[in-house]
Amino acid sequence: MKSFKNLFIICCTVLALATLAMPLITSAVTAPGDTLNKLKEVGGEAYGTGTEAPRSVTEIVGGIIKTGLSILGIVAAILIIYAGYLWMTGRGKEERINKAKETLEAAIIGLIIIMAAYAITYFVVDRILTASGSPSSSAPPCTPVPPATTC
Repeated sequence: MKSFKNLFIICCTVLALATLAMPLITSAVTAPGDTLNKLKEVGGEAYGTGTEAPRSVTEIVGGIIKTGLSILGIVAAILIIYAGYLWMTGRGKEERINKAKETLEAAIIGLIIIMAAYAITYFVVDRILTASGSPSSSAPPCTPVPPATTC
């Protein structure tokens, strides 16, 4: 069991390092001077100092909340996998199987709560952006019907 644990840790470390090294391997930046331009472009898009209009506080807060909820969703998925691992390696021992069931139930309930929070956040941020006049990513552009002058 200890050798499996060491093998698992080594595999996770190699996977993490490979993920971090992927931009270097794929040569994402073509020229050395291009790095600064790319950084300015990304920073400008994130903080509204580039060619696009500045982002409102509502958009920034909504993005932060959505990112946090996405990370929590990943944690819930990892907990579900962990509970399945506990269950499969329980070998018929009731305490391990019960622990796996409790972990699985808690992870599924947490995932439902996270999905509901994500949906509520998406709805609220979209409505605030629509009410404030900011362009929304999900709202289609308004095209009035010929007899009407407004949407």
